Order: sequence, then structure tokens, then C-alpha cells
Amino acid sequence: MIARGSYGNPWIFREVKHYLETGELLPPPDIDERIRISLIHLEGQ
Repeated sequence: MIARGSYGNPWIFREVKHYLETGELLPPPDIDERIRISLIHLEGQ
């Protein structure tokens, strides 16, 4: 199920790893990071 969660949310793996290691939730990525990652995906890199 985590693979489905990653569709449109590439941060889910980082968030799950952090939660399992610390028991704390990470804040969601800010708009700048979302735009940066979206552009990388659009460019196909």
C-alpha cells in the first residue's frame, strides 16, 4: 500500500522512515520543495 501512497507524494518514504526511527511526524514539504520536485519529474530526470 505504501507504493500507492507514493503516487503524487514522493516524500512518503522519507516520512515513513523518519516516523519509524523517531515516532514523530515530519511537517509536510513546503511549496518551494514541491515545485522543485515537480519540475524535476516533468523534465524526466
